[in-house]
Amino acid sequence: MRLSGFGIIVAFFTFSASLLAREPAPKAASASDYTIAEDSLSPNGRYAIAYLKETPEDWRKVKNYVVEVKPFRIIAEVHGSGVRADSKRMDVEVEWTADNSAVIATTRHDKWDMIVGSSYVALRDGKAARRIDLLAGINRQLDADFRKSKGEVFNDYLPVILTNSLITFEEGGKVIRVKTDAMNDPNTARNVSWHAEFEGVLNIANEKWKVVTLKSTATKN
Repeated sequence: MRLSGFGIIVAFFTFSASLLAREPAPKAASASDYTIAEDSLSPNGRYAIAYLKETPEDWRKVKNYVVEVKPFRIIAEVHGSGVRADSKRMDVEVEWTADNSAVIATTRHDKWDMIVGSSYVALRDGKAARRIDLLAGINRQLDADFRKSKGEVFNDYLPVILTNSLITFEEGGKVIRVKTDAMNDPNTARNVSWHAEFEGVLNIANEKWKVVTLKSTATKN
């Protein structure tokens, strides 16, 4: 089976996620090296999302982390790109379940309000029990429709841009609902401009997606 450029990138996201699940968190973490993201504390105040105060030179190492606040301890790395401390154009949106057992962390860049990383992390006994790469999952739901358009991917890291996005828990944290616009060509510079409106629901227990709405248009330039 031959994959399109979009399909190859989605496969890369999936393969990378499996590798990340086996990678250890950074060792000897010190609270003084990290910034606790604004409005990221869990309801009980025990956990939060944090990122490095000094941005790594290698962009692939720019990450967000689920941490225990006191004593400071890194629990898990969040999928996708994290907040760059040297940029005021990025932030992370965080939603916890009421019982502090799971979190959604979504990193946004203010250019086109695009998502550059989104992850679900479940905790048990102070450890990461499960992680799901939500950005990669959304891209997989869009893959077939985008390939039909024969459009070019946005770049090597983001096959398409997700913008105007809502990613939130429902049913007491049992499912995650996603509503988003998606596009490959915000500057109308590619051979085909593809745009989609997507709504889907992820069943966390079995990691299966249900597509509620997927409407798209493709325009040749």
